Amino acid sequence: MTTKVYELKHTRAADLMPFVRGAVLRANAESWANRPSYKAGEKEFLVVSMPDYLIADIDDMVAKLDRPGTKDAEGSLVEGTGINRYVYCPQHRGGTDMLAASKAPWPRPTGSSSTTPRPTCSTGRTRSRMATTS
Repeated sequence: MTTKVYELKHTRAADLMPFVRGAVLRANAESWANRPSYKAGEKEFLVVSMPDYLIADIDDMVAKLDRPGTKDAEGSLVEGTGINRYVYCPQHRGGTDMLAASKAPWPRPTGSSSTTPRPTCSTGRTRSRMATTS
């Protein structure tokens, strides 16, 4: 395993980390990626621990993803799909009640002929893609 520090020139480390972390974890479960906070120097770093055979591929990935482009209001080059991950913290229900509710079948929407229960609310992980540069 090799640990390497990447100094990012254009893209925030938080934006690249899901892509890099996914790649190194698929190669080896003991791999990791981290983004240390360095606000004093106003620089972005990505620290990656990966197998030796993956170094050239991750170098290439970071070089291609860390590129100039149009940033959004939050300073990110990554566009989201609008699907957000969130956590619901119940105020008046116990953990066992919430566990039972999560195992209960989802109600079918009115007028649905499908036998497969479908969720009535949308939750999920944020899916991201790099914004195209113009």
